[in-house]
Amino acid sequence: LADGRKGWIKKDLVQEPVLAYYRQGFDFYTREAYTQAIENYKMAVKIDPSYLPAQFWLAKTYWRAGYEELTIAKLEEINKQDESYLDARIFATMLAQSYFRDAQLAFRHKKYKTAAGKFRRVLDLKPTSITALFLLGESLNQLGLIEEAKNSWREILKYDPENKRARALLGNNPLDILKTEKRQKEDQASAINRFQD
Repeated sequence: LADGRKGWIKKDLVQEPVLAYYRQGFDFYTREAYTQAIENYKMAVKIDPSYLPAQFWLAKTYWRAGYEELTIAKLEEINKQDESYLDARIFATMLAQSYFRDAQLAFRHKKYKTAAGKFRRVLDLKPTSITALFLLGESLNQLGLIEEAKNSWREILKYDPENKRARALLGNNPLDILKTEKRQKEDQASAINRFQD
């Protein structure tokens, strides 16, 4: 108390520090003062790392401030804490779609290095995107990075083991496999026959 005595303060007069920093962060965000918003959201997260709204708005603020790497890292961190946190999933999907459009445009204009970088961003946000994996492989193939392209196509088979397109690109077309196995058996039989003669 003002006179130095101890006493109780009403609960509604005490503001939770996490919420105070969170609200200040949002206030700065709405005024486009992103540096100050980031600092406030960071303080909220430092006090309570499990408070996902502060984590989420920190990611959004990073994006608005132009920090792509930090945005993606923060979204990945949120996803690790709670895969079902809807706001982060929606935001990650929006970003992935934006990167995908940019990547497709670069690919159409034969800017394969740019396309590959953008497809990688898509995969940072949506690692199971078969279309992005396929087009990343195509971009890398156009750049002459054949093994990296094949790695991208192999990744498709982890999510869709029967993907005919990926198998064909890898030379794993089921018909080709059968032909190869048949040739191997014929070669083995021929070698055995030569050895026995």
